[in-house]
Amino acid sequence: MNLSINVQLGEVLSRKDCADIVKHIIKFIVYNNQQIPYTYDGFQRIIARKKHLDERLNGKPNSNTPLSFKQIKANTFFETIENVFKTFEAIFQGIELELLSGSNLKEIVIILGTTVMSPKHVYRIRIPKLSNLDTGGQKLRSHLFRIYRSIITSRAEKNFSSSKCGLTNIYLLINGGCSTSLNSDRFVLKHGFRIPSSADQTFISFANPDVSDNIASLDNNDHSTEENVSSEVVIDPVSTKSLCSHPVDENVDKWFIAPQALRGFNDLKIDGVPFYNILLELAS
Repeated sequence: MNLSINVQLGEVLSRKDCADIVKHIIKFIVYNNQQIPYTYDGFQRIIARKKHLDERLNGKPNSNTPLSFKQIKANTFFETIENVFKTFEAIFQGIELELLSGSNLKEIVIILGTTVMSPKHVYRIRIPKLSNLDTGGQKLRSHLFRIYRSIITSRAEKNFSSSKCGLTNIYLLINGGCSTSLNSDRFVLKHGFRIPSSADQTFISFANPDVSDNIASLDNNDHSTEENVSSEVVIDPVSTKSLCSHPVDENVDKWFIAPQALRGFNDLKIDGVPFYNILLELAS
């Protein structure tokens, strides 16, 4: 089932505010779908704590005592956390660069599923007309409040807080309009791609003051939800090369994918103790 959330922000978004809002929505989607065990702020705290611990240990004489099983497991798990965090940061930098550089982005899409062609759920953030003025983020907090309130009070709330997808892959894509390239190297062109219609889709749109209320509706020009999966070009979900040999149609929207597919993961527990507590224990 396709559901739309039309957020009334009361003003035209600046490019910087739009980039920040998109990043917050992505974090919200991934965390509330239980693909990551911590909030994004939690990731940052863990990385800062581990860095502080490493700095303390570097100042101590080297010991010949071998690492314990708990330390080895903790170090391995921290590498997973750090890699996921760095991948998200790279993707967010790419999105922000595209929006701030004036690219005519239409949508940013988050796909949860085994591959991009077999999604379990699709989230589509539609980019409105943007202002080039820099507001300094003065209204970012109020914008986020309106967005989260719109989600909570809508019928689509369960689409943002469900574990029905289970741990799966996370794909980030950008609809760059008719452009065949982006300013950022964080995304690569995915030839012939259209969003499969096999999974539920949740649309998030932002209504500008001068834009009619039907901005969030599925307009007749959007054929991506009408395509049958069986007619799609089969493409390696994380490959930069398409299996499609057809010439590029300049009038068709081009999709770009972040080649680093993320994998959802659970928290580490050793003897029932969560990883963050283990980190505190190792630091003591």
